[in-house]
Amino acid sequence: RATAAPAITGTAARRAIRSIKFRPLAARPERALAAIFAAAALTVETGPIREFPARRVTVLAPAIRPIAAATEWALAAIVPVAMLARTRPAMDLAGDFGVACDGPVGSVLLLSRLPPEQLAAGRGRVRLSTESETSRRLLRILFRQEFGREFETTDDVAQASAELVIGDVALRARQDRERWPLQVDLCDWWKRRTGLPFVFARWVVRHELPAQDRRALADWLEACAACAATPGAADRLARTALADGLFADPASARGYFTNLRCRFGERELAGERAFVDALAQAWPPA
Repeated sequence: RATAAPAITGTAARRAIRSIKFRPLAARPERALAAIFAAAALTVETGPIREFPARRVTVLAPAIRPIAAATEWALAAIVPVAMLARTRPAMDLAGDFGVACDGPVGSVLLLSRLPPEQLAAGRGRVRLSTESETSRRLLRILFRQEFGREFETTDDVAQASAELVIGDVALRARQDRERWPLQVDLCDWWKRRTGLPFVFARWVVRHELPAQDRRALADWLEACAACAATPGAADRLARTALADGLFADPASARGYFTNLRCRFGERELAGERAFVDALAQAWPPA
């Protein structure tokens, strides 16, 4: 069971958005709006203030969002690509919006004391994050494509030679080179193999949502995407992330925001199709 963030509506929502500082993939309740808005738009503190067409905004772990989207809990949600099928037929795609990366971002990492080929040979075990089904499946697909086999796993920290980590944990762990001398960015690995961006999640909207609410959501996402694309947006967000201690240097911070995408073009959509095809090949539908 997930602990929901406090409900925030109407005027309170607008006031909260103005006061919250950006923090990528934050989990603390007071960062709830920043987490769900910024994950899709990257522009909480600099973007336009719009009335979100829902009664409340709640932050949920990635694994819980498809369940919420497939029930009456959610009018709109950002759902991991690996779990999109679970939201149908209740939800439709809300345009070409979501979260994608076009190159390394440092927030989805395989941290290891052994080279990946040794992990594939069974000489070490990998401890997997429980927060993201998409990241777990991406790692398995990359191992299958690169080495023809997967790796062994463990839930025991003491037995793990490597860990798959995401979000703030990854951004901070990457600074500990002594503990994790080998660090593999899964977004970079995917791009090197396919030449395409990797799409983590898509915005979906409830099928029966009234047309005016659908338009309001689309307008909000479009305005946020436009703001994220303005000159200097990556630099502004990088400065905030550096102040929060999520990056060791300005170059890494700026690279993170420069390579993220929240509105998709042909390359992002092609990357999504490539991942969906890889999922179907690795785990054929029943």
